[in-house]
Parts: sequence; structure tokens; C-alpha cells
Amino acid sequence: MVALAVFGLLLVGLVVYTIVNGELRLPFGGGVVFAFPKAGAQQVDRSLPPGTVGVYACPRALPAYTQITREHLLTQEGLHTVPVVEQAIAPNGLFPADVDGLRRLLGRVLRRDKPVNYACTERDFLPEGTRPGPSAGIPPGMRGIWLDPTRIQGRADARAGDLVDLVDAKSVEAAPRLDAEMLGNLTDPVLKARVDVLAKSAPRAGAARSWVVARGALVITPVRSRELGTGGVMGKKPATVEEAFVAMAPAEVATFSQALAQDVTIIAAPRSGQPEASPAEIRDSQPVDPAAELRRMLLGGETQEPSLGMVEVIRGGAREMVTVPRASKGQDGR
Repeated sequence: MVALAVFGLLLVGLVVYTIVNGELRLPFGGGVVFAFPKAGAQQVDRSLPPGTVGVYACPRALPAYTQITREHLLTQEGLHTVPVVEQAIAPNGLFPADVDGLRRLLGRVLRRDKPVNYACTERDFLPEGTRPGPSAGIPPGMRGIWLDPTRIQGRADARAGDLVDLVDAKSVEAAPRLDAEMLGNLTDPVLKARVDVLAKSAPRAGAARSWVVARGALVITPVRSRELGTGGVMGKKPATVEEAFVAMAPAEVATFSQALAQDVTIIAAPRSGQPEASPAEIRDSQPVDPAAELRRMLLGGETQEPSLGMVEVIRGGAREMVTVPRASKGQDGR
């Protein structure tokens, strides 16, 4: 009985001490066994303004193509929310702070960078089922390719979402000099004059050709640094390499790879950021080939009718070939 009485007195004394001081600490280690909130202490007020409800928001900045998990939303006070009026939830595709809103939000992949304290909206995310990572930014039907930014000129200030044309240029040998002998025993002065004009227009040296290896390539990741391996000399940082990630049409991947395998210069030509109904396309450029030009005049091409014809003329017993302009065909094909 004496022991019980002593224990009761000690318990009452501890309760009184805790009420007076607001807490009960251990005699060693500085730990707190129990504490009451002290009078005047500021507490976190998580109540919402009148007429508003909570929706989920990001408590920290998140990069594009990140898959949302519970850890991305957690703070010391719990899942992060911001207040909005209830009428704004459905029109803006917001995620209310309830079980259903959390279920729909978790696992979604961001379409773009998400700043701090901005409410999550349906427009921020790619379609459900998208896998996280840079490949999430590749539009359906296109292919992604990592490239060395140092091989591409004009890529400065490129941003995610920009459309660029990749143009390849390479020096080529000049075409052989054109002369009238290439057509045999030519006596027609008109055709000789045409051959001379084409010969003068032919480049002598330094000829170059350029062609578009990718049209409307989409910049997904402008640049990133990647470490080469994990090992290295003690005290030195591992070497890094810069890479850019772009998406292009599947047929252009092979053309772009062939261009990289050659000693060429690749130029990035950004497209306009303004809406365009029918953007003007860059044309491929080839050095002038006089012989090919002359053949097109005489024989035509796939989409071009010949502009000259040759007829045999007898003058005083001598025969010679003379070029004459071809008449254009009428609508009836004659």
C-alpha cells in the first residue's frame, strides 16, 4: 500500500509539472516524453479560405517528362494543395484533394516543366499510359535521336518544342568542262551557242551541294550533360559529354545518320514560332551540271518536256543537224 501511495503521488506530481511547464523532458538526452501546446504558440493553419476547396499542386519544381509519385507532392504538413473556387475545378481540369483526384494524378507524366505552387491541370500531362523519360516527348509516328550539339551549327538558344530544319552541305568536285564535241559532229550554230553559254555558267571549282536531311525536327531536350563511365582518376571528375534529343520522321533518321558519317556541315534552321498555315520549305541545292541541263533541253525530264528538237536539213547537197524550238502541246495533247 505504501508503494502504491508513493507511485500515485509521483504520478500526480508529474502531471502537475507537465501542465505548468508545457512539457515533460527526460533527465538525459534532451528527449520530450509528452508536451502540451504552449499558450501563444503559432500553429500551422491548414484551413482554406471561405468558398474554396483544395487541389493538388507541386511543392517543388519538376522537369518535363517526370512521372508524378506521392513523394513529389509530400511536404512536412502532408500532401501539398492550393485553394481554388470549386467552380474552377472541372473547366480547368484540376485535381481535387480527395481520393479520386489523387488516384487520377499519380502515375501521370508531365508534358512540360512544372513550377512551384502551381495547381496541377490536365493540360500539364501527356496521355495516360505514357512512359516517363525523354521518349515521352516523341510524338506518335516520329523517332527520337540523340545527337552531338557540337556537330550542329546554329543550335544556340534552342528550346524544347522548337521545330528546326537540319540542312547538310558538302563540297563537291566541279563538273567537267562542257564543249560542243560532246554531241559529236555538230554544225548547228544555234546549238553551239547554247553549249558555249552553258559552259561559261559551269562552276570551275569550289562547288557545293546542300540538302535538307530533316524537316521540322522537334527539339525535345535542348542539351544535357552525361558522364562517361563511373571510374576515373582519384580526385578528378569523370569526363562528360553534351547531348541533345530531337524527334524526326522515321525516313529521315537514315538520311541524317548518313550525313553524320560524312565530312559535312550540318546547320539548324529554326522554323517560325508563329502559326503558319503552309510554311515555305527549304529547297535542296545542286551544282549546275551543263551536260545534264543540255540533255533536259533535248530529251526532257521526268516532269519537263524537251524545249529543243533536232531536224536534218539538206542545203546544196550537204546534210546537217539543226536545232529548232519545240512547240508546246495544246490542251488536247497535240
